[in-house]
Amino acid sequence: MVDSWYSQQQQQQAAEDDFHLQMALSLRVPSDKPDADADDSSTRTGKSSSDATKAETTSYRYWVTSSLSYDEWIEDGFYELWGMSPHVWSICTDSSEQGRMPPLESLHRVHPSEAVFDVVLVDRSVDPALCTLEDRVVNLAYEANEVFDLASQLGKLVAVEMGGPAASDDDLVETWQQNRLKLMQISGSVVLPIGLIKAGLSRHRALLFKVSLLHVITSLLTQEAVFFQVLADSVGLPCRLVRGHPFCAKEEDAFALVKCNSGR
Repeated sequence: MVDSWYSQQQQQQAAEDDFHLQMALSLRVPSDKPDADADDSSTRTGKSSSDATKAETTSYRYWVTSSLSYDEWIEDGFYELWGMSPHVWSICTDSSEQGRMPPLESLHRVHPSEAVFDVVLVDRSVDPALCTLEDRVVNLAYEANEVFDLASQLGKLVAVEMGGPAASDDDLVETWQQNRLKLMQISGSVVLPIGLIKAGLSRHRALLFKVSLLHVITSLLTQEAVFFQVLADSVGLPCRLVRGHPFCAKEEDAFALVKCNSGR
C-alpha cells in the first residue's frame, strides 16, 4: 500500500512538473500579432484570411486530435509540433488566439537551447531531400504489381530512409536524439524539414509515409496512360495517420493505416 501511494505521488508530481514546463515553453513562443495598422484581413502569421491555408488547418487538427483521416491531404506548409500541449498553449494565449497553434514563423525564431519541443516541416520548396525521395517513390509505383505491393515497398523505403527497421521507438530514441541535435545545431532552429531526418521515430516515419503516398497519387493522376490511371484510381490507397492515445499504446507512438482491397 505504501509503495502504491508513493508511486501515485511520483506520477502526480511528474504530471505537475510537466505542466509547468509546458507552460514555460508556451510563454517563450511569441504571439506574432499583426501591427495595429495592418490590413484587417491579415492574420498573425502575416497571411490573408483567404490564404490561411489548408496546411495550417490540417496542422492544427493533427496537433489537437492526433489523427488525420484517410482522405485528408498533407500540403506544403504542414508542420507537426511535438513537445507542447495544445491545452497549455490555450491557457497561455488570449481568446483571439483560440483555434490556432503557434505560428510557424514564431517557431522558426525559437533557439534550440530555449526549448525541448521540435517541429517537423513538410515543405518541398525548402526540402530538396524530400523531393528526391518522392521521385524514388514514384519509381516504386511504376514497378509495383498491385496496391498492396506499393504500400509494402513504400513502408520499407521509409524505414531505410529513417534509420532502418526497428521493433519499437525504444531502439531508435538515442539515434534520433543525436540526429535531432545535429540538425538543430546546423540550422539554429527547432524546425526540421522532414527530408533531412535520417533517424526518425514512428511519428516521423508515419508522417513521411503518408506524405510520400499522397505524392504518388498526385503524380499518377497526372499521367495519361491507361495503366497509370487505373492504378491511380485504385490507389485510392487511403492512408490514415494516428498518433498517441487513444490510438496507440504509447503517447509517442504513431501509425499510418492503409486501406487496400475495398477497405481491408
